[in-house]
Amino acid sequence: MNSGIRGNIAAQGMIKDLVSQFSDTLAFYRELIQNAIDAGSNRIDVTLDYTPDPKGGPGLAVMRVEDDGCGMDEAVVDNYLLVLFKSTKENDLTKIGKFGVGFLSVFALKPHLVRLYTGKNTQSWRLDFPDYRSYNKFRMPDPRDGTLVEIHKRMSPQEYAALSEKSLATVRYWCRHAETHIFFSDRALGGPPLRVNELFTLPGGESLRYSEEGTEIVMAFSPVDAFIGTTMELSRKLRGGYYGDGSRFEGEPFYGFYNRGLTLKEGKKLFIPGVEFKIKSRYLEHTITRDNVMEDANYHKALAIVKRQAAKELPKKLRAELEALALRLSKPEAQADAAELRALEYEWWRRTNFFRFLRNSFLAGFRHDFDEWRIVPTVTGAPATQEELLKAWKKVGLKPGERYYFLARKACAVTCALGEMGVPVAFQTETCSFSSWLPLGTVDIGKYVLSEQVRPDAAGKGMEAFLKTLAAVGSVRGRDYSAFYPARFIYGGNPAERHPFLFKRDPYSPGHAEEGLVFRNEARLYPVIDCFHPFITGLAELHASRPGFAAFLLLKSMLLYQDGSIPPGAEAGSSNLTWRRELKLLRAALKLDGGKNG
Repeated sequence: MNSGIRGNIAAQGMIKDLVSQFSDTLAFYRELIQNAIDAGSNRIDVTLDYTPDPKGGPGLAVMRVEDDGCGMDEAVVDNYLLVLFKSTKENDLTKIGKFGVGFLSVFALKPHLVRLYTGKNTQSWRLDFPDYRSYNKFRMPDPRDGTLVEIHKRMSPQEYAALSEKSLATVRYWCRHAETHIFFSDRALGGPPLRVNELFTLPGGESLRYSEEGTEIVMAFSPVDAFIGTTMELSRKLRGGYYGDGSRFEGEPFYGFYNRGLTLKEGKKLFIPGVEFKIKSRYLEHTITRDNVMEDANYHKALAIVKRQAAKELPKKLRAELEALALRLSKPEAQADAAELRALEYEWWRRTNFFRFLRNSFLAGFRHDFDEWRIVPTVTGAPATQEELLKAWKKVGLKPGERYYFLARKACAVTCALGEMGVPVAFQTETCSFSSWLPLGTVDIGKYVLSEQVRPDAAGKGMEAFLKTLAAVGSVRGRDYSAFYPARFIYGGNPAERHPFLFKRDPYSPGHAEEGLVFRNEARLYPVIDCFHPFITGLAELHASRPGFAAFLLLKSMLLYQDGSIPPGAEAGSSNLTWRRELKLLRAALKLDGGKNG
């Protein structure tokens, strides 16, 4: 039977416009699969086939979507399938499509034939559509279950190859989270059908899953935009996105909205800084253009659920995951393995956007005591809290009244000594600083020196005698110069200058190289000598012939340094010592050398 689709010329024009709305010519996959799901299908098969033209012209491509759903009888075909804007799914929240225009999408590809097989209640029908303006309906002799739609179009082998690849990508995009089993196969290529379904989760894994009646949500911390080479390249695409401290949000997180697993809308947009999510809800609907989610009351209710979980539950997950990562990053074997370190760095940085957002949120500061989160990786064996970093600075820091913490790229003798003292040293890599978001200043451990206690004779013959002479001459200046502590200086890094001596509050504990200057008027300081420094070994050699003069030279240098005139080991252009101070030392030195008092 031949008949025109119901409607007048105006309706024909409207149908043409509706067909044109499907800018993606393969959108029919989404529409047909959606119909199949609404029909209660357990399995849907999408298959492609291609028959080359024996004369070398365009071959025949056939795209099929077949389901085992409830199918259609003649009443449904005549009163719903072929009637524009009418659907059997209206007001049914268990169904996805409700506008009655989805079937028109099969004509967007401009096929030369669309063929539909369907059956229900012992009836079986075939409909042939040369185009969207007409159809032929045939009653078939054998009953069938479900519905099969075929789209026939002629094309070249190259066009078919591109069609096959794009068809699979399209089905995956729209249907990968569908609750019905979906399979894809290209018979021209051969091979078993490929399962399209994927778990309802996020690409990098999920941190939080929540469900309630009719709605399921998965949330994770959004990955940074780029992680390339040896440096972190963070794009700053968001306009006007700032944290409370003035720094910008990094990129725009992923989001996805789905109804029974079918994609309504995916993209990148800032809903919650540093958080990506997917939400699947039977209450969400698509717009009439089929390419977006309808932003109605149900949409806003769904977003409210996401934001509530982000405020209440996600911070708990953030703390647990950051603490677990900090523990792994603090292990020496992880810091020594470049591949593992890089993977852990990336996972760490995924979470910092949300952490910074929380930290700068007024209310979050009351709900979460961030100072107690053990999330700072260290080179001293165990992760630390911000509070522990501050206490460590007060213990051995250069300026205990300020908010600083220690930083190192790798473990060394200095960091090990600090670790034994219970002082954590934060870990920093070539790529990123794990604690760059803390409201603290940093001090590179390279400026710290460990004075390792040694026997004077270990530095060579004459060193022990030189130190005794030094103490004898220095005693005329009082107790601060009556004893000297032999050591080997070990540096946390590669300093531009190696010091022949230092003044320290504790002779054999790690300390800042400028400790003697900072605390010269505030604490008792002890002179520590690097017995292996060339300046000291040279004076020890001079001591053999001019003991007093050798001691005088070192003591004068130390007094000049303590007075703030010159750094240790440098030559003084001038001296602000009074002549009486210098004369007193000189007389003691000359006396040892057998000279006369001047």
